[in-house]
Amino acid sequence: GAYDFFISYAHRQEREVAEFVRALQQCAPSARVFHDRKSIPVGGQWLRIISDAVNRTRHFIAILSPDYTASPVCWDEFQCAKLKEYSTRQSMIRTLRLYSERELPPIIGIYSYIDCAEGDLDRLRQSATHVGSLARDDESAAP
Repeated sequence: GAYDFFISYAHRQEREVAEFVRALQQCAPSARVFHDRKSIPVGGQWLRIISDAVNRTRHFIAILSPDYTASPVCWDEFQCAKLKEYSTRQSMIRTLRLYSERELPPIIGIYSYIDCAEGDLDRLRQSATHVGSLARDDESAAP
């Protein structure tokens, strides 16, 4: 099955991301969200499973922090989403800044982000409502 949202984040932000996902599912209860990659063993199949999931998702939500930028796993996910955007010519990446850093890498910086820095959980929950509305827009656009 397909996903409405793929949440890409550094595992050090797990606690905040759990809040975000909870709020997202409150405002879009039927949305299918991929955010737990702990179930995927890192190794040979890892990238295939991730790129599969990204390819079957409507919206890719990158939760940005210095930990995100430093994580090869997050970069892999981001590159998969970038590739999908490139091949489908449709934008799917949304960024959400949870903790700021001085210099965002240019490839990430081209996306405008919702700002929840520094670790503002109220802002984070509000942004989930904003993101959840994407799922409702999808539903109304469906034939």
